[in-house]
Amino acid sequence: MPEADILPDQKLRQQLEDKNAIELSEILKKKDPEKWQSMNQSDRKNPRRLIRAIEIAGRKYKEVFQPSQFDFLFVYLTAPKYYLMENIAERVKARIAAGVFEETEKLLKKGYDFNLPSFSASPYRQFKEYFESGKLPEMKTKAVGRWLKAEVDYAARQLVWFNKMAKELADKGRVITVDITKNFQSGLEQAIDKWYTERHAEEN
Repeated sequence: MPEADILPDQKLRQQLEDKNAIELSEILKKKDPEKWQSMNQSDRKNPRRLIRAIEIAGRKYKEVFQPSQFDFLFVYLTAPKYYLMENIAERVKARIAAGVFEETEKLLKKGYDFNLPSFSASPYRQFKEYFESGKLPEMKTKAVGRWLKAEVDYAARQLVWFNKMAKELADKGRVITVDITKNFQSGLEQAIDKWYTERHAEEN
């Protein structure tokens, strides 16, 4: 989402200003677990960033996308579906190699459980049956399959949102669509120069 176009919610900020980072994290996990999962450790400890994330969480395109007061060009980076799927699969494999299953097991041993809001985020919720089965190998395979599907579904939802935004901006001559799997740099520079020149020619 274009955060710069989402106006501050002063009433919400007043409601949250006395809460600490832990309390704010729990609120964000419930509203948008994927967003919380994507935040680094520094942001998770920063009340200001957490409040801003809560402000944005769950908002729909029509509710938040306000026309900018500035003239702008939206460069929409795309790729074939097979390329996106391969990248998602590689990311999942990398997290497995980095020890995501071991990390989850450590959290469970510390007393955390799958009923916590933080465990509703991907990939933890896909691991529930695996750990409850006593870590059967076949259940691990199923857990990875569910996780991969969840990541693909999430990417598909993002594409729907960006495609919609790109279409609306294209109608206003404000978008260039670029396939990142091709040698696009020179063509993109020419397209931007052309757009900029035409826009300023209209002003003069």
